[in-house]
Amino acid sequence: MEAARVLKLRGHNPTIYEKTNELGGVFIAAAAPEFKEHDKQLIAWFKKQMADLGIPIQFGTEITDLTKLNADAIVVATGSVAKRLPIPGAERAMTAVEYLLGEKEVGENVVIIGGGLTGCEIALDLHKKGKNPQIVEMMNDLMAVKNLCLANSSFLRDYFKCYDVPVFLESGVKEIGDDYVIVEKKNKERVKLPADSIIMSVGYKPTPIVEPGYNLGVGPVNVPVPDVCKPVVKKVDEIVTELLGPPRSTPRPPSAARRSTPSATRTRSRTSRPPSGAPGMSL
Repeated sequence: MEAARVLKLRGHNPTIYEKTNELGGVFIAAAAPEFKEHDKQLIAWFKKQMADLGIPIQFGTEITDLTKLNADAIVVATGSVAKRLPIPGAERAMTAVEYLLGEKEVGENVVIIGGGLTGCEIALDLHKKGKNPQIVEMMNDLMAVKNLCLANSSFLRDYFKCYDVPVFLESGVKEIGDDYVIVEKKNKERVKLPADSIIMSVGYKPTPIVEPGYNLGVGPVNVPVPDVCKPVVKKVDEIVTELLGPPRSTPRPPSAARRSTPSATRTRSRTSRPPSGAPGMSL
């Protein structure tokens, strides 16, 4: 939606093809917890922008053949799907998205495999609902990634410490049973954790529109339409630098991944700026 919005503001005529019947993608799941109200507002703002700018949206349309699209350039933003670890009993585990969207219920004792931002926010959500979350993370720290809002990560670490939420660092899950999970610590000691439910939050893998190995760059950019023999397929970041040109002073939303508290009130256009204070986007 952001690519389409900026394209429209810069004089292009974008059309969105969406496989489902709703805009938002995996960000809908990211905004699901009750403490992510600003993320919900951000989704609503983007939807309003699509309507206000008159951007055509083809819902329920899955694109399987790029050559059928009559376009000078194509932005492929097909998202990703959750990874699953090859662990004995892994079929018992649900994905983070399945939990966040309420597609599967959880019991009292919940083991979360993966201590990234998504896993930690799920643990927070579970604890606030009166559940007993337990986090298992292979790294030596929770949320061990760059460019993460320090306010968010520090709060989550302090929350887990304050409320004695079990966190197993430098540990891996070796087996998932009917009501337990076997965790191996760094010193090779194995512990058996009670687990009514298991949530696997170990990252995502791309879901490309074409098979791996397909040449995405199949044509020139910024050439007269008669000279375009094939559609141009580019990633979003490539579109920004090659098709759109250098950034200009067009309205754009603040990065949700860097905003943790509401910003000061200021005058703004209701149709070109999103709600402020959107917390970290985790999915």
